[in-house]
Amino acid sequence: MLQVKEVLVLHQDRPSGIDRKPYFSWKIVSERRNVMQKAYRIRVHSQTQTCVWDSGKIVSDQDAYVPYEGESFESRKRYDCEITVWDDTDESATANTYFEAAFLQESEWKAKWVVPRLPRKKAEKGFGNQDPATLFRKVFLSSGTPVRAKLYSTCRGIYKLFINGTQCRISEFAPEHTTYEKYLCYQVTDVTDRIMSGQNSLAMYVGDGWMFGAQSRAFMPDLKDAHGILFQLEMEYEDGSIQTVISDESVECAYGPVRSSDLFAGEFYDANCRPSDWQGVRVCNYGYKNLHAQIGESVTAVMELPVKSVLRTQNGETVLDFGQVLAGRVKMHVAEPKGTRITLEHSEVLDKNGNFFNNISGKQGVGDGVDQKDVYISDGTEQIYEPLFTFHGFRYVRITGLREIRMEDFTAIVLSSEQRNLSTFASSDEKLNRLYQNTRWSQRSNMLSIPTDCPQREKAGWTGDIQIYAKTALQNADLTGFLTRWLENLECEQDDEGRVPCSTLEADRSAFNFGYSAWKNIFPLEKDRG
Repeated sequence: MLQVKEVLVLHQDRPSGIDRKPYFSWKIVSERRNVMQKAYRIRVHSQTQTCVWDSGKIVSDQDAYVPYEGESFESRKRYDCEITVWDDTDESATANTYFEAAFLQESEWKAKWVVPRLPRKKAEKGFGNQDPATLFRKVFLSSGTPVRAKLYSTCRGIYKLFINGTQCRISEFAPEHTTYEKYLCYQVTDVTDRIMSGQNSLAMYVGDGWMFGAQSRAFMPDLKDAHGILFQLEMEYEDGSIQTVISDESVECAYGPVRSSDLFAGEFYDANCRPSDWQGVRVCNYGYKNLHAQIGESVTAVMELPVKSVLRTQNGETVLDFGQVLAGRVKMHVAEPKGTRITLEHSEVLDKNGNFFNNISGKQGVGDGVDQKDVYISDGTEQIYEPLFTFHGFRYVRITGLREIRMEDFTAIVLSSEQRNLSTFASSDEKLNRLYQNTRWSQRSNMLSIPTDCPQREKAGWTGDIQIYAKTALQNADLTGFLTRWLENLECEQDDEGRVPCSTLEADRSAFNFGYSAWKNIFPLEKDRG
């Protein structure tokens, strides 16, 4: 029997917010061998069941990147898609999917960019050398229980989203790593089941992320050291009425338990520092021209690993071994007296004697400021702690401060941009199998918002690494959406002659400009030879 499987829109499964012309992809599956597609037909209907596109029966074996060629679609509306395929014996099969449009016009943003009035300084390298994360909140009244509620949100920094005190799982580092000045992603989140009739609260907890990090600071003219948020919540009720809640002057902000956070150095979390002294915000005219609905897979927790063993080293240290080098962080169960300071230090290897070894330490060079350390101060209550605004590359974790170490209290959370697996490999040679697994783990750890070089020292998007590895990566997993977003950002970075600078960091930009000028004098471009 013929079947149509894996029907995707923009290489995503039922995307909830797109702001571009979509394309469709699918696969056919049959119990018979050597079955080929002979024709297809795509029909797209609006929420009112109006047909906005009927491709008709197209004789073609194309099953990927089939562009939508129908009527313009409306913002914030759902469209149902029906794909019918015929094989070379004229057997047919049909499958369905849908997509939802996001904002298609800049004017549809009613929300205002807001930043805190709290004092902030520029982040510096090293653990604890950053100001606290900023907690923004807005309390609002719902007119009833909505039948549909969608939140459109983004920030300057990276954020966690909370509705009525419960965290909503979006991308782990939304809005992720982009060329912020020209390309800032916003996320579309269905929060229908989170909104209650009556009083509600919406909170966004914002850390430095890539934009403000000392080692990843965005190259943006007049970048101010202030986190910022933008959100627009639209709630539809049974009678068809719509209520909109936006970020504006009524938002409040405060500092909370994340006393400092850095993607390279780590996070300092004091559970005793609960938000208080809420202050007002001010509106900033950052505009909407750089906003794009996020395309491609988000960074998520793709796997959890238990502790493989607890080591007691020659130096008297307690070290957790998770059995695998990974990119992520440690989730920890804590039940310690108030004021207890628990430190987790991350590393990929032990020294030759089996002691904990910081394999990326350094001064004024690679590893400078990359502490890979998280610190938790207990408030005396039983808690589950998982860092909010950082990740590490590690296999081993040195633990200090706990009275007792129990394996079951720790879990390694593996983070990666979610990828649809496309292939597997196994052989009779265990060494070859291990080599393949190492390759897959390296890919998993270095596809985190952008393709990186490593998940612990530089965490940098050097173009050479992915240029060499892209073909293999795409044989392993579907990275189409992920690489599409990355290439669109790479294009934003190109200068008028197509060159891509070696970094978006301020210092590296200056070094690049100086080096390029010297190089150009020796090897002038064709157009400069006159």
